[in-house]
Amino acid sequence: MSSAAHGRTVLVTGSNGHLGYNLVCALRARGYHVRAGVRDPRDKKKTAHLLAAGAEPVAADLLDRDALMAAAKGVEGVFHVAAVVQMWARDPEAEIIRPTVEGMRNVLEAAASARVHRVVVTSSIAAVGVHGSEERPLTEADWNESPATPYAVAKTAAERLAWSIAAREGLDVVAVIPSTIIGPGFHRHTPVTTFFDVHLCTASLGPRDVADLRFFRVEGALCPLDEIGSPATAPQLRRDWEELTARSVKSLRRAGLAAFAAVAVPPARIPARGLEALLAELPEFLSRRGVAAIGPVGTGSGTPREEDLFSRQLEMARELRLPVLVSTMPRKAIRSTRRALAILRESGVEPGRVLVDGVDAGTVRIVRAVGYGAVLSLSLGRGAAEEAARIVRELGPEGIALASHAGDGLGDLLALPRAADRMSRLGLSDAVIRRVCGRNALSSLGLEPSAVRSASAPIARSVPRPSR
Repeated sequence: MSSAAHGRTVLVTGSNGHLGYNLVCALRARGYHVRAGVRDPRDKKKTAHLLAAGAEPVAADLLDRDALMAAAKGVEGVFHVAAVVQMWARDPEAEIIRPTVEGMRNVLEAAASARVHRVVVTSSIAAVGVHGSEERPLTEADWNESPATPYAVAKTAAERLAWSIAAREGLDVVAVIPSTIIGPGFHRHTPVTTFFDVHLCTASLGPRDVADLRFFRVEGALCPLDEIGSPATAPQLRRDWEELTARSVKSLRRAGLAAFAAVAVPPARIPARGLEALLAELPEFLSRRGVAAIGPVGTGSGTPREEDLFSRQLEMARELRLPVLVSTMPRKAIRSTRRALAILRESGVEPGRVLVDGVDAGTVRIVRAVGYGAVLSLSLGRGAAEEAARIVRELGPEGIALASHAGDGLGDLLALPRAADRMSRLGLSDAVIRRVCGRNALSSLGLEPSAVRSASAPIARSVPRPSR
């Protein structure tokens, strides 16, 4: 659209979303008269911010052809931003695919009928795919030939349809292909939030895994040292610290995941010799860029040596003012958790800086009762995501975070998005989901949400690509 825009009218669908609202404000700043498409322009709660921005709210339900025809009449350009941003649904065809595809058809046919000059449609990286390679990276010329989710099916089909209608009607169409959209300007939060995984294992994660994580909105993670290693020797622990802090975390960041390390001497890896030298070196590793916490630490099987090491590392955390990741024993969950909490209270570490990992339905109340962060494990068998959602609905979001433990052969790589979906289905608000799936953990780790951001930039398709 031209920058000489005074008096020119455009239509923006999806004006209540994060992208749509920011676009409305940007267009108004450039002098456009903006028709801000919403489902119900009479709903003052959902239009006050648009009126304040100087826009004209109009009815533009994607499945209402007549409303779209009226909204597009007399405009010079259309920005089609409205979308169903949802990965799963009880009825994917009715809730995700049909509204997305038919919505695209209705918007473009309304634009063609109104003879608009240009239509800018918001597609998605889901229409391109996520499994490129260094030798052959994906570009705007690629299509996602095997979409794995209803969302990807919908976005791919909708963009293909857009090009087909553009060719048939002679429309000037541009498709923008973003991945995760972040930034300021929320007037309300949408389901597209930043997911932060409190326990992601780095050993077996590859570029494709990171691409899948980012596609499903997992933008950051805490990557603790492996709790079980062989052999449990001082030289091996030192090498593992080096590998995690100097290579693994940096590699994940280059791939686009905001990864942070946690290092310590785990109870299951206490070396027979060289422990004192390791503890003397640990502060240097903890001071490295990208290291967010000391951990995993804990009581292990409860031997005096394990508990003494736990206390000493808690003292180090208090002196260095570092967050702590505490691990508990799943087979002895209640006893292990109670003992760990007793030692934590004696240590003087600030409760708000402690995350207790491996918490389940039997221990979550114990942990929250004394003010520590309770990290629900999503790797405790089938139904863990559903169980976590039920716990949050019953207890509320205060002090609860989530961990997939993915990458160690047990965890589900997409456990956080699944849990978020389950919470949404139970009627929990975006604000609750946002806290449990990221904000609570970031607060305990002393990280700002701005520290967790996607490394990719949108791609724009300015010319149609052939449908295949």
